[in-house]
Amino acid sequence: MTDVTGTPENRDETGRFQKGQSGNPGGRPKAESEVRELAQQHGPAAVNRLVALMNSRNERVAVAACQAVLDRGYGKAPQAMKVDGDLGIHGSGLIDILASLDRDEPAPET
Repeated sequence: MTDVTGTPENRDETGRFQKGQSGNPGGRPKAESEVRELAQQHGPAAVNRLVALMNSRNERVAVAACQAVLDRGYGKAPQAMKVDGDLGIHGSGLIDILASLDRDEPAPET
């Protein structure tokens, strides 16, 4: 519900949740946990099938199965990202900003 100002009752005047108030008082939907539980029940069979498919004569199938097994066993490989652009912060200004983050202080004005 919202109050007369249009702010939800579980939020303060800045829009943040009030201490002790949940943003999701009903919790996670029950269906989500049921689907997860069902998938986990079939997990061992799915992994066994992937392992069997690793020996497929079709190279695409074999590679996809190997990748799926490795991703589930070791996690997906990190992806490199290229960042381009000018933030308008150069030299020691950037160092000052990063240092302030480490000290939990507000960032200096640039």
